[in-house]
Amino acid sequence: MGLPSRLPASPSSLACEEIGSPKMGSISRTLDLAPGNEAEVVRRNLSRLAASKQPNFVGVHPRDVVQEDVLKLSNGFVDFVWSYKADGIRGLISISY
Repeated sequence: MGLPSRLPASPSSLACEEIGSPKMGSISRTLDLAPGNEAEVVRRNLSRLAASKQPNFVGVHPRDVVQEDVLKLSNGFVDFVWSYKADGIRGLISISY
């Protein structure tokens, strides 16, 4: 199953095991963010990846950053998909080309 081009409507839309699959390539950075710093860490990392000339994958597990914030911070990215861990934590997989 390939990546959807838009955010899935439900947790079942993107299986957790897909996160490290060969179809997606490798995840270059996984962030476990501290409370209060999510927006700045996400902004900094998305900016860094968006400036890259090669595809990059970043897995983010924001507690306070909402979808609208991520979309505002995501200039330069072409695809975003939400993922869900088994414990229900929402994660974001961002792909930059």
